[in-house]
Parts: sequence; C-alpha cells; structure tokens
Amino acid sequence: PDKDYWYIPGLWHGNPPMAAVNIGYSQKVVELKQCVLDHFTERNASTVTQFIRNFTNLWNAVKHENFIFSFRNCLEVDAYNDLSVKYSDLEWELRKMVYDFVDKAQKRIETEEKNPENLLAVLRNELLEVMETTKAEVIKTLEDWFSAQNKKAHLIQDYKDQFKMNIDILCNKLEEESHKQLKKTVQRQEGRKKLHDIKTKYNKLIEDKVNLLVQSLRQKTKDQDESELHQAFETMWAEAILSLEIYQPKVANIQLDMETSLRENMKARASILNKKLPEKSLDDWGKLEFEINERHIAVRSLSDRAWRYVHNIYKESKKETDVLKCCLKEPRKQAEILITKSKNEMKTIIQQEMDYDPKYCKTFLRHVDKILDCEFPTFSFTEKFRTYFKLHICGIGIQKFQEIHDSFRQKNDPLQSFEADKKFYKQIFVNLYNQKDQSQSCAKLYLDSYIKPAMIANLNQKLGRAIVDYIKSTQNAEEFKSRRNLQVGIMLDLKKKNLFDDYYQYIDNTHKFEKDWVEEQVLRYCENSEQEATLLHNLAMDILEPAVHSIQKAIRDIDTHKELTAWTFLTEFRKAMEGIIVLPQDKFTNQDIVRNAPCFVDELKDLANGFKNDLSNTIKGWNVRSKVSELPVAPWKLLYDMLSGCGEQCPYCGVLCDCTDHNHEMHSANYHLPEGLRGYRWSFWKSLVTNSCSDTSYIALRLYREQDPWLKSQLSISHTWV
Repeated sequence: PDKDYWYIPGLWHGNPPMAAVNIGYSQKVVELKQCVLDHFTERNASTVTQFIRNFTNLWNAVKHENFIFSFRNCLEVDAYNDLSVKYSDLEWELRKMVYDFVDKAQKRIETEEKNPENLLAVLRNELLEVMETTKAEVIKTLEDWFSAQNKKAHLIQDYKDQFKMNIDILCNKLEEESHKQLKKTVQRQEGRKKLHDIKTKYNKLIEDKVNLLVQSLRQKTKDQDESELHQAFETMWAEAILSLEIYQPKVANIQLDMETSLRENMKARASILNKKLPEKSLDDWGKLEFEINERHIAVRSLSDRAWRYVHNIYKESKKETDVLKCCLKEPRKQAEILITKSKNEMKTIIQQEMDYDPKYCKTFLRHVDKILDCEFPTFSFTEKFRTYFKLHICGIGIQKFQEIHDSFRQKNDPLQSFEADKKFYKQIFVNLYNQKDQSQSCAKLYLDSYIKPAMIANLNQKLGRAIVDYIKSTQNAEEFKSRRNLQVGIMLDLKKKNLFDDYYQYIDNTHKFEKDWVEEQVLRYCENSEQEATLLHNLAMDILEPAVHSIQKAIRDIDTHKELTAWTFLTEFRKAMEGIIVLPQDKFTNQDIVRNAPCFVDELKDLANGFKNDLSNTIKGWNVRSKVSELPVAPWKLLYDMLSGCGEQCPYCGVLCDCTDHNHEMHSANYHLPEGLRGYRWSFWKSLVTNSCSDTSYIALRLYREQDPWLKSQLSISHTWV
C-alpha cells in the first residue's frame, strides 16, 4: 500500500530563480521510477507504445503536480470504460430478450378471442420467470468478467456491486414497462373485439342480401349484362347500408375535458383563468406563439434597482430594448425546452390504435407540473408564467388529442369499413351470378389484403430493434459502445467537419445535438449499400424470410385432402401462424364464396412461392429515411437512451451528466466546458472566463454574462453536482 501513494517534494528551496534545488525532489523521483520499473518486471510484458504512454502520463503528473491524472487513475479510467462497454452489451441482450417476449406476447393477446384479460396474468408470470433466468445469466457473465484473467478488473472491483444494482434496477424498469405495454395491448384487443363483433354481424347480413340478389336474378329468363348487374348491386348495397343500425363511435368534447382538468389543476389561479379563457378558447391559445416578457421571470441575483431600470425602459418605450432582449434570452431558450419536453410527454401518454380517453388531460397536466418544477441558477419562472404556459401547452394538447380521436373514429367507423369492402362484395356477387370459380381471385385477395399487410406490420415492429442490434454488434460502430465512446465520436466528427455552426449547436444545446447526431448516423448506416441493396433492405429481408418460410410450410402441412372448406383451411392456417403474424378473420365467412377448397389452397401455395420476391420489390421501393422515421420503434431513440446519461445539465457550463447508472444521486461529468463558452466574463477586465465551472465553483467570482448584464455574482454550483 505504501508504494501506491507517493509524496514528491517541491523542486525549489525558496522562490526561483535564485532558490536552490531541493535534493529530496530528485531522490523521490528516482525512487518512484525504480518502483515503477520493479512493478513492470512483476507484471506481464506490455507493448512499447503502452510503456511510453504510461511513463508519459506519470511524468506529466509529477511535473505539473496534477495527481488526479496519475498513472494508476489512467488505467482505472480505461478499465472502467471497458466495463461500461461490457455492461452496455449485457444491457442490450437483456432488453432484446424482453422485447422479443413482449412481441410474442402481444401476438398471443391479439389472437385471443375469448378473454385476453385472463391471458395477461399468465403472460406476466411467464415474463417474471424469463426475466429471472436472463437476469441470473447476465449477472453471471458480469461475475465472469471480473473473475477472469482480466489485467484491469482488479482496479475497479469497487464498481462491481454498483453494476449489479444497475442490472436489478433495469430489470424492474423493463418489467414495469412490459406490463404496461401488454395491458395496453389487452385494451386495444377488447376494443377491436367489439368492432369485430359488429362487423361480423353486418357482414352476415350483407352476404345474405348478396345471395338473395343472385337467386332472384337467376330466376329471370333474361341474362343480365355487366351494366345491369352493376345497377342491381348498387341498388341492393344502398338499401342494405340504410337498413343497418350502424354503430358510430362516440364524439368526445376534448376542449371541455381539458378546460375542466385545467381548472381543477389551477384552483389557486381560477381568477386568471376566468379572465383569459373567455378572451380565447384553449384551442386558440395553443395556436399562438408562446411569448415571454419581463413579468414571467424572477431574477435571483439581480438588484432591485437594476431590474426596475429595465422594467421602466420597457414600460416607457412599449417595446423590447436590447438590454431586455439579453435578459430574456436564456428564459426563452429554457421555455422552448419545457415546451419540447411537454410535447414528448404527450406522445408517451397517447396509446397506439386507442381512442382518446378523458384521463389523458389530467395525466398530461401532472406531467407538465413535474416539468415546470425545474430550477435554474440565475432566474426562476413566476406563477404568471406557469399560468400562460399551461394555457399554451393545453391548447397544443387539445389539437393532438383531437387528431388521434378523429383518426380512431375514422378507422373504427363500420360504415367506412363497409365502403372499403364494397369492391370485394361486388366481385363476389358477379362471380356467384356467373357461377365462376373464385379460387384464384380469392387466393390473391387473401394474400394481398391479409397476409401481406400482416407481414409488413410485423416487419415494422421488429425493424427498429434489428437496426440497433446490427449497430451494436458491428465492429465499425465503436462510438455506440459506451457513453464515453459516443462523446469521443461526436468530438472527432466536429473536428473533422470544423464548422462553427456545429460547434455552436453542440455547446448551446448538447442534448438535442447528440440526439440529432445519433439519428443521422443511424440513417447513414441504413443507407449503406451491401450486395447491391441497402442495409435496411437486407435487415428487412432477414426478418421476413423466416416468416415467409413459415407461411409456405403451414400451407403445405395442412391436409387439403380431407373434407375441408376454405373457411376451415383459413382457420387452421391462422392458428398455425400464431406467434409469427396476426391474421384477421372477418371475411370469407360465406361458404359459397370459395367452394373448391383444394383449388384455393393450390392457388395460395403458388402465390406464396413468389411472395418473397414480391416483398423484396416492395422494400426496394422504400425511401430509407422516410421509412426509418416512420417505424413505431425509433432505432436512434432506443440507441441514445442506452448511451445518454440522466439528461441533467450542469447549471453553468451546460454539459450533460455522464452517469448512466439508474440510481445515481449526484450528477457528474468527465469534462466541464470553460464558462466563457456560455458568455461569462471577468467583471473587472471583461475578458471571457477560460476556467471551467469545476475550477471556479469554490471561489466567489464577480462575473457577468454578455447577454445578462444584470448578473452580478455567480451562484455556487448546485449541491447535486460534483
């Protein structure tokens, strides 16, 4: 232990240049060098490059008396980064397992016809069992990494328990998220079942009318030509639609729901709401550009005289002065960030393929309250700001909720569904009248209208994760191995491009820049050409090929030599595809539609043989960037969530917290930026501050910012940062 810590005396006795050299300095340096050489002789041989680098680091530490960057700490940093890369790989394996399980579980729920709620409890128990098994495997892999002949593992033994705890927290988080996803799937399935029951009932009525019309026309002595058949069908269709008691989804009054929730949320500010809401509806508040004035902020370290001066100038001129614009620049920037966060929360509340729920409004306002509770070092937002902010963001929420409500009503309107099926029923009617075999047309219709959309839906659900898996596994994507690697990758890219605007955007809004950078890199990977096709095409085909083989095998395996109707065949085929794709069953209920089942199956088999090429041509026609942007699982978001810290920023230099631990209480960053990059200047000689906030946080500095001339002193760095 005494050889791990060395005290190096100062070089001089007294003040240079006339001071004598301290003999103890040279003696200690010689002893240190000898100890280091002895250490190397006892260890495995290192390369010349490693030896030179280690001695250079050691000498720089001694020369500059900067022992934070000592020889041992450099090795520890490298070892910790190796551990972070290993943990990142283990985290992705754990996530992949959970995502695959949830994907299969959702398919089971969507094919459950009786009681999906009971299935939910079964699936949750299965998830817990699978997660416990995988968690044990991940922890064992981590233990093996520490116990193996790892030259650096002994330097970071203290972090072992921390990473184990991270795995526990991650498992709990994934379990909670998975259960929520499955619960939402059950709710969607229950809604689909109601619509399916309605459509099944009405389909039977329409099919009966088609059969009656065919029989009545056949009883006529004169054969009907094409125009007469068309006229007869149109008349029958209009009468059939009028006779149906069409269920219409309920129209929600979203504006009233949001206003009621807002009044409950802001009872203390009821007088302002009573004044402002009659002037403009909530919907109109959301359409206006959100503006901040001097009444929306309270400055913590500004003297009353200075603020009254700015305020009086504003009152007299009735317009913003340059001084006021400078004062409001930072609050406006933070307000834009708050609006973006609120919009993102809105997206998490909205459930895919689900109708608007009045509970969305209350849930959304609770999230907004949490967002507004943030603190800033030099100012705070007033209650007036909170009121106007909520008026604005609730207006935006109304518009978004109205969009999903209208979309849901349109998709689930039985009348529109029947109009979409009109062509199908007309073709069936004509074929029945002419007594044509419909095997070919129905087989193609089933493939194009049922199997292909189900395959594309399954592909869309898996493709985002497949992209992430490829990037995590490829050797050319080192920047996505850990948080530190991501930062280095961005820095190297900035240096390579050497564009001022990029540097400015990175410093001004690091979080947004990092997300945009990761998104751009993911899109470039997807656009890369491999074997005359893009990476996106190849990944998509890797997902589709097993499903296509399963379809072809299922068609071959079903025995068509027995007395099977087409309906029985499709029912068995649908069961065979459970867990692979989800196929609906709301058509082909009429036994007369497809009478020759073997012919239908043979035609379907022939079409399935060319299905792979058909899908490949469809995928080749995709616009890569547009398609990746539309995926339900955004690959860059999934990737960045694993590489980003908690998202908190240093209150002065603005760097992001680098801690990827799920349970950290203290925020920290490997590197802090010079405060001058954020506009801080020395109050006496007006030059930009070159020190980072980590250097200056322990001394009282008289600083002001060029855009904030009213700031007279720098507050101490928040106690949550180290």
